[in-house]
Amino acid sequence: AQFHPSFATLIPGGLLIGAAAGPIWAAKCTYFTGVSARYAALTGQDRQHVLSRFFGVFFMTFNVAGVLGQLISSSILAARSDRLDTDVQPDCGAAFCEQAIEENVNLQRPAASTLNLITTIAIGTCLVATLLLVFLLDPPDRFGSLSPSPSS
Repeated sequence: AQFHPSFATLIPGGLLIGAAAGPIWAAKCTYFTGVSARYAALTGQDRQHVLSRFFGVFFMTFNVAGVLGQLISSSILAARSDRLDTDVQPDCGAAFCEQAIEENVNLQRPAASTLNLITTIAIGTCLVATLLLVFLLDPPDRFGSLSPSPSS
């Protein structure tokens, strides 16, 4: 949908991602809960503390990935832009003038090849992450019963 953005590709793509996001996040939470219960039983630690640590590491990694993605996009855009205007301070903030939009080269759309490169990198990292999950994540049945016992 990102390579040829139009109503016919973006709306169904957004609906598909929106419909898949809930079950994926629920599955992640279920997996973390079960694995943390098993880990807590093996190490003798409190289950809630282990679960909090697992979620903390996950969300730290999730947010760092977002920051790195923005840094990659920003560096690609900066490296491929020969028309970057650094003297924009008079037009920023409260003094912003909508008529200056056409004159400001910083607000022009990047080249299609640059946008395609960023999209390709994003899709590539998603595919690598998927392959890492498929081949390196232990299946839940490897740990035996992952359902937490009420006494834990």
